[in-house]
Amino acid sequence: MRNTLGFGEDKLRRLAGSRSFDRGLGYLSSVYALEITERSITATVDGTDA
Repeated sequence: MRNTLGFGEDKLRRLAGSRSFDRGLGYLSSVYALEITERSITATVDGTDA
């Protein structure tokens, strides 16, 4: 995982907690409309509801 906005994988795992981080990895294939700016990252995740 690239270091984006100062967050690498290790830091994100610590901030989110291992359980939430691992759950989030399962959503990667459902992410679309990803937008990365200098200050934020936003996306839509397809699931029961977008």
